[in-house]
Amino acid sequence: MCLLELVTWKSDITIERVVEVTDIEAKMKWAVLLSFYALHHNPKIWPNAEVFDPSWFAPGSSQHSHAFLPFSGGSRNCIGKTFAMNEMKVAVALTLLRFELAPHPFKVPVPTPRIMLMSKNGIHLHLRKLL
Repeated sequence: MCLLELVTWKSDITIERVVEVTDIEAKMKWAVLLSFYALHHNPKIWPNAEVFDPSWFAPGSSQHSHAFLPFSGGSRNCIGKTFAMNEMKVAVALTLLRFELAPHPFKVPVPTPRIMLMSKNGIHLHLRKLL
């Protein structure tokens, strides 16, 4: 599995024609990068993006299948998506089963958009063990 990750590490796609996407025109030999942070916070796609609305992901939703890409999409998506989702569910469930979580009152995360959204100063939580 680790070797397969290396296959797609640098998987350029070259085009031999002009491609038009909305009002942007990509020309031949251009490197085109997608900002997932910008995609996931685009008000044309996600009105009020800071608030979670489960109806966005409900069957029959009008959202395009590639409007939300936490693991990329298409044939070059993350091969570890299913494993990562299952591992996160187990980790969150076990944590919530054993602890009460509260945000640190003074150490508020400062988001910095990169390929993945990160915090400049970390994410600090108070944990109180449940009985």
